[in-house]
Amino acid sequence: MNPVDAEAREAALDPCACVCVSAPAGSGKTGLLVHRLLILLARVEQPENIVAITFTRKAAAEMRARVLNALNLASVCDAAANPHEEALRDAARAVVARNEELGWGLRGNPSRLSIQTIDSFCGELARQMPVASGAGGAIVPDDDTQQLYAQAIERFLRGAMSEGSGAARRDVEALLLHLDNRWDSAAELLEALLQRREQWQPLLGARGLREEQQSLLRDALREVVAYRMLQLRLSLNPFLQTLESLTRWRHEQAPEFPCFHAASEDPTLWQSLAELLLTKSGSWRRTVNRNQGFPPGKGEPAENKAALLALIQELQAADRDGTLQRALTDVLLFPDPASEDEHWEVLASLSRLLPRLAAELLLVFRERGVVDHGQVALAALTALGDDDTPSDLALRLDHRIEHLLVDEFQDTSSLQFELLRRLTRGWMEHNAENPTSPRTLLIVGDPMQSIYGFREANVGLFIRARDDGIGDLTLRALELQVNFRSSATLVGWTNNTFETAFPDRDDPELGGISFARATAALDDGASPELRLFSGEESTAAAAAEVNALCDAVEDELRSRPDSTLAILGRSRPQLRPFLAELRARGIEHLARDMDLLAGRPLIRDLLSLVSVLLDRSDRFAWLALLRTPVLALSNRELFLIAQHAPVAAEFEHALDENPDDVL
Repeated sequence: MNPVDAEAREAALDPCACVCVSAPAGSGKTGLLVHRLLILLARVEQPENIVAITFTRKAAAEMRARVLNALNLASVCDAAANPHEEALRDAARAVVARNEELGWGLRGNPSRLSIQTIDSFCGELARQMPVASGAGGAIVPDDDTQQLYAQAIERFLRGAMSEGSGAARRDVEALLLHLDNRWDSAAELLEALLQRREQWQPLLGARGLREEQQSLLRDALREVVAYRMLQLRLSLNPFLQTLESLTRWRHEQAPEFPCFHAASEDPTLWQSLAELLLTKSGSWRRTVNRNQGFPPGKGEPAENKAALLALIQELQAADRDGTLQRALTDVLLFPDPASEDEHWEVLASLSRLLPRLAAELLLVFRERGVVDHGQVALAALTALGDDDTPSDLALRLDHRIEHLLVDEFQDTSSLQFELLRRLTRGWMEHNAENPTSPRTLLIVGDPMQSIYGFREANVGLFIRARDDGIGDLTLRALELQVNFRSSATLVGWTNNTFETAFPDRDDPELGGISFARATAALDDGASPELRLFSGEESTAAAAAEVNALCDAVEDELRSRPDSTLAILGRSRPQLRPFLAELRARGIEHLARDMDLLAGRPLIRDLLSLVSVLLDRSDRFAWLALLRTPVLALSNRELFLIAQHAPVAAEFEHALDENPDDVL
């Protein structure tokens, strides 16, 4: 039986198509990538003509293993379990034939399959052009670069402040004055900007904001504000007439409160509206009084007050996912036109400081011999050159790379998006001239699972690529719907539970993603059960949670002894109490890399032995050693020994007098 999205899956395998695939959890996107990769391998002259990119080493290793496993199974003559497996075998057999025809030697040299992470790919590009990319020597990316940022910022700020009356000192003073002379706030701000330097470095260059760039930024800021007001206007459209009427009456009673007009482009009016509907903490108002312009009294004041509160309740009920509430909160962050000039002066000072700070960070990178992931991507982008003057590397890659496959595209940053744009520039023109041997791009991702915001991932880029393409390369949008991993009951529960947590429509500007319902391929299973345990992790609630889950595990194993169960948690420390309870109940389990090395019994026993060897007067280490499986004394025996064992001072005295008589 074909899945409901069989047509989309078939279209994604078209070796001549450029596509963007939305693939939710459990939809088999890795299998889809592997299948398309095999189909493309059977068409190219060299395996290196295809580049598959993902975001983690684990995902890259899994994809490579699946490709090699498919090639190994190509010679199997047994009947396939299903049509999908049969199609995968056919594709693998074609690759094996191509491998033998052209002498690729894939079995002996699987590294010819270019399947790698985005960071390793960028590093490879930068290393090929060490001078042009500005990377210099070897590039070693590091995940933990906060100390490097801190060192660069501290060195830069102290250096600028020691310049006497220099320009950098004046700019630092302007920044500190804006931040109430808080050095820690300045360091925090600069660190956040360093992490996003790929967004401002192309704009600022080495000199900071120029006058024409300031004008562009002002226009861009006005566009952002206008867009937010437009979104609000659309969300509030059914209620605008009532809001205008209520704020007009309020203005008549208290002229200091402005009269709201839905067609107005004045940000202060929208801020006034947000302050009326929300409290200072950002929650919906439950009551209003004279402070909001609604004085007490009977008759018209009471009627208007009741009308406003009823309207707020209606807005709250309609705002199921909290989008409207967040939008109103964001309105309060609109820039204040009265202080706009002052803010632009600070921004100009900051823009002159940032290029020098980025240069200081490069010096720290070279001293330490490591870089962050953003620097790797920046170096790769620089190595490719711009559109007017592409580098030799870009020309060479343009000749070599014919097909690109990108996994987890929802976690792409703006810098990585630009990298893909430069890699695929000119492909549309090439495809128009060579329709039978086009260059193709496949991007796959699930925008509902974008999790790399801490690495500047922008889920709005997925929507942009899906709707508008990348550069001049348009993509066919495809959507997978079938979940092959979970039962129908669990899929249905997930659909109904999480649908209201997402906005009603996609919004690439704000990174809003609408919910996509999935269809289950498996039969019904047990209904999901939701239980809440309130309280801190150290309270009785945590123990109750551990016991409840372990009780459920015991019940399941009692009814189905051969079943396999999994316990999921957000971190290793969170799972350790559950593992301890499973051990206490004698339930066998597998938990790799869960226990700290120092906490393992064998390591603790070895530490006791080493402590005794290093310091034979360590009474505690001796008692711990006697308790180990080597001697295995009982607690009662240890207690008797401890009563007669000398303290450290007596032990050392006895050791000095008769070293051979002391253990």
